[in-house]
Amino acid sequence: MGKNKIVPKIIKWLQSSEMFARPSKQIPGKWRLDEYYFETKDGLNHLPEPKLRESGQSWNIDFSPENRLNHVCSLPLPLLQNLTDCNWRIYRQFLYIIPASQETIKFQYAIDKEQLRLLKKNVTGQIEFFGFFNRII
Repeated sequence: MGKNKIVPKIIKWLQSSEMFARPSKQIPGKWRLDEYYFETKDGLNHLPEPKLRESGQSWNIDFSPENRLNHVCSLPLPLLQNLTDCNWRIYRQFLYIIPASQETIKFQYAIDKEQLRLLKKNVTGQIEFFGFFNRII
């Protein structure tokens, strides 16, 4: 009798657990950049949250379930300039930002404990952007 009561609880937990959700179900929502890294000729640069706020830099992203991407970005990175009228999609471990007027940007991504990580390297392996986003509730 006790087993019959526990099975529905386990099934409910499995269905609600982020660990078992498909990535396309985890991404939609609003995300705020909390820190990022980028590489220059001088080496790897790191901007943690206090430096981001101090310098007025930010990147807030809203991934809609209909694959529309709305964002507000004030990062001084050429990679993210002039991104307007964008869509997004996921294929395997990559998240693609698809702007209407320029080339698609391909990020490697991971989600762990409500944190989204986006990584973009250039053809030589240099880090163009490696950011950590937290979900905005």
